[in-house]
Amino acid sequence: MHEKTTQIFKGATTYLASGIVSSAATFLLSLIVSRYLGKEGLGVFSVCFTVILVGVVLSELGLNPFIMREFAPTGTVPLLSFRSIIILRFAASATVAGCFVAVALLFASTSYSLPIFLGTSLLIVSRSVGSGLENLIKAKLRHMAYLFLTLASTIAQVLLVYVVLSFGFGIGEALLALAATDILKLLILMVLTNDELQKPASLEQLRPSRLKPLLAQCAPFMLVGLLTFLSERVDIFLLATFRSAAEAGLYSAADRFLVIGNLIDSSIFASTLPILSSMNNQQNHRYVTRQLLFAMMSVSIVVTIALFFAAPLLIKATFRFPESILLLQMLAISFPAMMINRVVRTALYSIHEERAVATVLAITCIGSIVLNVLFIPRYGAVAAAAVTIFAEYSALSMYGVLYLRTDGRNPTLFPGN
Repeated sequence: MHEKTTQIFKGATTYLASGIVSSAATFLLSLIVSRYLGKEGLGVFSVCFTVILVGVVLSELGLNPFIMREFAPTGTVPLLSFRSIIILRFAASATVAGCFVAVALLFASTSYSLPIFLGTSLLIVSRSVGSGLENLIKAKLRHMAYLFLTLASTIAQVLLVYVVLSFGFGIGEALLALAATDILKLLILMVLTNDELQKPASLEQLRPSRLKPLLAQCAPFMLVGLLTFLSERVDIFLLATFRSAAEAGLYSAADRFLVIGNLIDSSIFASTLPILSSMNNQQNHRYVTRQLLFAMMSVSIVVTIALFFAAPLLIKATFRFPESILLLQMLAISFPAMMINRVVRTALYSIHEERAVATVLAITCIGSIVLNVLFIPRYGAVAAAAVTIFAEYSALSMYGVLYLRTDGRNPTLFPGN
């Protein structure tokens, strides 16, 4: 095994542990909400977090992969100081949250709705700014600091939301409790990244003429993030719109188990992108990428088999929605394609092929939306699961062609090729 591959797996193990802790907390939050507020409550909770994720993706401006790639230990000078990036992120997230509040208040008819809107807005800002700080920690390969902070914050989230709901409060108050823990986490992240934050950020760097080339470079990342989110979450919105919040809750219950894919994906991505981006040898880049693909393929097949046959037990032991068993078994089939797609995407990012990735995702996303609109009204959650399978394997074929055409070749990064 190549030494860089070993280094990637060591970092990925730490990030995977962090992701397991974080996702376990999200899973527990879903269980707590479903037990106290039922299917309807879980559906509303899922829709709220879908809105939060959309707001975060929009306000991140595609800067997260940029931070991990440009602030990696390569000796290059980023186009913008980190302090300027955080200022930019705060302004963008506050704008997005403000627009959300302005639109939401037009439809708020009860005091119960106001905590939902306020909590959602605060989470958009805190998670957008916080993710920028977290990605600097990842770029600097400070794995253990990230792990300990994740552990502490997720424990606090679960305990606080449990207390809030057990005292009879609703979704809005639970979102405010999550926002409070996120703000505290944000303050700790600022302490951990103080060295970079202390570096000056002049107004000159934030002028439109200076920001234009940066935003142009980050635009494909932003588009990729938005398209990825839409591809993964548009089914929740359409199920709630064309069917009911209860059916969206059933689908969400099954989809929660595929969080293991996001865990593996985020851990590999966070550990791989800084390392692949710092490699200047085509042969080594290609070799490490193919080792990662082989490892991911092996793991994903095992996980797929486990999820498919354990679906009845998993659903019975958690959400207790029998209708979700078939949905989980169907979604499990898409798992290998989903994992391989994520590895190829990361490799393409490292050689500055994000525009090609965005094109593939745009085709996949548009196709998924069209198919969901056509079939969800009649077939419901089963149609949403089937469309997910089709979309992932369609993307796999397109990524395969794209990777074979590039295969680690880039005349700027590897001038000897």
